[in-house]
Amino acid sequence: MNYRLASVLSAAELPIAELSSARLDGELFGLGELWCPIDVRVEPATRALAIARLLPRRAIVELSSAAWIYGVAPEPAQHRVCVDTRARAVIPSSPRFQVRELRQVSEDTQLIGGISVTTPLRTAIDLTRWESSSAPALPCIVARLLRYSGHSTVDPVADGLIAHSKAEALRALGRLTATQRILDGDGEDALLGRE
Repeated sequence: MNYRLASVLSAAELPIAELSSARLDGELFGLGELWCPIDVRVEPATRALAIARLLPRRAIVELSSAAWIYGVAPEPAQHRVCVDTRARAVIPSSPRFQVRELRQVSEDTQLIGGISVTTPLRTAIDLTRWESSSAPALPCIVARLLRYSGHSTVDPVADGLIAHSKAEALRALGRLTATQRILDGDGEDALLGRE
């Protein structure tokens, strides 16, 4: 009888000891806090499944966590999610994720692996708007998100920032300039100081 393991495993499917042994034997690898068989292709749906069990219902994955799901950034230490204020959901606090409430427009999200995730463009706008400008990898991540969504300029991000606030757009100008240099082919290595 052939038995096929699920693409993402937790202690609900197999005991922790068995999962750990299979990982040591090279049959599984870690993804987030869960495990995957070595023949599973890691893609956005796989990453979404890996964190879906951590998240409360009605949560929307955003910012660095959405960038990780799209495969353009490393997994954050603490996942970032938001809840639409119209959802009227009570989200318990957790060390595994940060939650913020905001009014989210449905066209800014998409369903991946059964969970809502901000679109690549919305993620790029939000990262430019909310993340620390001192993060050296931020322009690279934003450029990767723009490429992922089929854009070759920072114009959609600038338009999104201006829609929120012209002052925010001006503050983000330096980050957008660095991102455009990457999109123009100046390379991520030079921006990050790697030669």
